[in-house]
Amino acid sequence: MTTALSFEGLDDLVAMALEDPSCGRNPVELNADNMRALFEAAL
Repeated sequence: MTTALSFEGLDDLVAMALEDPSCGRNPVELNADNMRALFEAAL
């Protein structure tokens, strides 16, 4: 059984994550699309 969760502040979370200074050191280039996908997969 799987349960889908949602987070109505996801747009804000994505924007803040991309502003995080540690984001630039990630070996995978992060952008709004793949950051959103990462959070959605975690939820």
